[in-house]
Amino acid sequence: LALVQAALMAEQQRFTIVELEKAKSNEQLKVSQLSNQQAERDRGIQLLKKQNELLNSEQQRKDLEIQKDTALKKSGFAILIFVSILLVFAVIAYFSTKKKNRQIKRNQEAISLINGQLKEKNEEITASIVFAKNFQEMIIPNEDSFRECMPNSFLIYQPMDIVSGDIPFILDQDDRMYIGAIDCTGHGVPAAMQSFMAY
Repeated sequence: LALVQAALMAEQQRFTIVELEKAKSNEQLKVSQLSNQQAERDRGIQLLKKQNELLNSEQQRKDLEIQKDTALKKSGFAILIFVSILLVFAVIAYFSTKKKNRQIKRNQEAISLINGQLKEKNEEITASIVFAKNFQEMIIPNEDSFRECMPNSFLIYQPMDIVSGDIPFILDQDDRMYIGAIDCTGHGVPAAMQSFMAY
């Protein structure tokens, strides 16, 4: 009986040991599972960290692209404003030059008209003075008249303008000869009018 009891006890102890070993195995399995779960969590955390780093680098890249786009937009806007200002100045300069050219053309036309009128008036005045010269030549004796009275004489008569204020004068009357060289003050038309008064 004692042997059977001892065997039963041993069997119970072996069963307890097996149960304990099973429990130990289960605990080890749980520890191993927990360890695996912890490793999985660590890998997940590492993966999340890497994803976070990747997201951060992606965000930084996007921020840099946004900054680059903003800088490009700003520089493009500045260039557009600069080109617009240049274009405005070019248009203003073009129309200003066009207006000045029109004004210059009008001035040239007015000057041409005035020059034409002046030329016409000058021709009229010159023609009138040339005609007046014919009258003056009627009262001025020529060199032949002087030679008739004085055979060894000569006459120099050179008007500064078309008509003159100088008058050579000769008159043979009553056995007397009157000779004169009259010089009226001035030149041209005013002196020629005085020459008629002097005559």
